Order: sequence, then structure tokens, then C-alpha cells
Amino acid sequence: MALGLRLWRPRLLPLIFGSVVFAARSEAQSTMPCVAVDSSAYATTRFADSSVWFRNEHRAFVEVYGYYALTESDYRTRSKTRPQGCFRRVPLYDGCELLQSEVDWPLRAKLTLSEADSLVHLLNDTSSYWPDGESACMFLPRHHFVFHNGAGEIVGHIALCFQCFELGASPRLAIDVPGALRKPALRWLESLCERHGLFPPNVRDASWLYFDYMR
Repeated sequence: MALGLRLWRPRLLPLIFGSVVFAARSEAQSTMPCVAVDSSAYATTRFADSSVWFRNEHRAFVEVYGYYALTESDYRTRSKTRPQGCFRRVPLYDGCELLQSEVDWPLRAKLTLSEADSLVHLLNDTSSYWPDGESACMFLPRHHFVFHNGAGEIVGHIALCFQCFELGASPRLAIDVPGALRKPALRWLESLCERHGLFPPNVRDASWLYFDYMR
């Protein structure tokens, strides 16, 4: 039996060593091209705008597009929720770009004007929020709604974080947002995103905290 073990081990060691080297090379090849810039840093650059136009009765937009995004922290994690594929950069406007996995699709989705009006109405309704809710985590918006006027210019941007249940808006909303979004508002927003394919597998995996909360 001892002789059998001595003969078996030398054959096994190259296989083990080769597997380790291959895994290390695969990990290096998958991570090195995917050094990402945190999209949340870009998404907040214009949220200091103090003007107000997000009102249904004064619609300043004719087209609204929804986007999904990933963050640098999503790519750096070693957990099973790490995105598949390397990232692509999706520019929204000067000083704002998003990160998406190259394996996710579509790049964006166009909302109907009825959906856009409902979105604006929901976010301008104080009953959509907890009166003094505290956020569950840091603000990492993975969903974005960009508003265009008749000339094709971007006139507004709403960034939504399904992890802390908060949002950023530029220009600001017509109300002072009191706290985090309540479950009914979150369910409506989730339904809107699902309907337009804005929860592709990588984004869904990264938003696990939200889905655990909504169970």
C-alpha cells in the first residue's frame, strides 16, 4: 500500500500544480482588463443643481431612457456575485458615464411618456418615502433614467439605488425627499425596470440585498 502511494503522488503533483497555475492565469486574465471606474462617482456630479423641473404639469422632456449599471465594487468582489465578462463604458453626458458588463443586453431602454409621467409622479409623492428613513448602505446607483427635450438635449437625470433605496435627481425633485423609498414604490420601480430588461443577470446578482429585503 505504501509503495502504491509513493508511485501515485509524483503523478498527482504535476496535475495539482498545473491546475493552480492555470487558475491563477485565468484569474489574472479575467481581472486585469476589467479595472473599472466607479460609476457612482460620475452619477453624482450633477446632483447639486438647485433648479426644479420634475413636475408633471410642466413636462420639459419628450424622451426618457432607462439604463442599468455596475460599480467598481461589483467588479472587485471575489464573491459569486462578481459580474461575468469585462466592462464597457456607456457615456451619458460630459462628466457622467456608466459601467456595464459586456455580456449584458440591452444597453438602454426607452420608456413611454406615460411611464415617464408615472415615474415623475411617484418620485414627487411624499407617500413614496419613509418620513425619516435611514439608508441601508452607501449610495451605489445601478439604475438611471435620463430625460431628453425636443432638441435631443439631456435635461434631467435620476439615479436609483436599489441597495440603499434612495435616489439622486438633477435637477432636483419638486419635493424635499424625506427618506428612503417604501416597498410599494420600490415594487413599482422594480416592475418598470423588469419590463424593460433593466435587471440583466449581472445587475440582478449585484442587487441581492434588495431582493432579500423584498421577500
